Amino acid sequence: MADPLSVAASVVGLLAAGAKITKVLGVVISKARGAPENCRKIRTQVDDIIGVLSQLQLFVVGTSRASRSRTSLILVDQVIITLAACVTTFSELDSFARSLQSDADMGVLDRFRWMSKEQEIKDVLQRLESHKASLLLMMTILTWYVGIGPPRFACTPRLTYITAKSRTTLKTRSTGCVIWCSKP
Repeated sequence: MADPLSVAASVVGLLAAGAKITKVLGVVISKARGAPENCRKIRTQVDDIIGVLSQLQLFVVGTSRASRSRTSLILVDQVIITLAACVTTFSELDSFARSLQSDADMGVLDRFRWMSKEQEIKDVLQRLESHKASLLLMMTILTWYVGIGPPRFACTPRLTYITAKSRTTLKTRSTGCVIWCSKP
């Protein structure tokens, strides 16, 4: 099992790598003619993963907290496996983005180079979507909150009164009771 420090270091490293990849892909997309739509999608997915990792970092360093019942739903090993997969994909994406950056200055042969890398782009995009989904699920588990606002009908005081009254009544005799609510 990994310690929180290595998880925090992984998150910080992924944030830095993601920012670098986003910057390189931005340059490639703006310079290269005919850049496929999947490159833009990869950049969007990396940006989304950076956002989720930023939220996860708050939980790892202790700035944000979740209830124990929520944190117990996520195994540390699941977090480690997902972060390791992100590191692998980001590492591959970094070298891929650098090769695209050198291709960005080509000119006439741009479209042929893009077409030769289209399947690789699709594979990376699919993995990024998978990583994002895993991270989002973990964050949803940690942050999901059922808001308990004021009741739709203000029946809580009335219900408390009727419940208390029913208990005393049921002690002396066994009768049914109707619980009703009135609007405030």
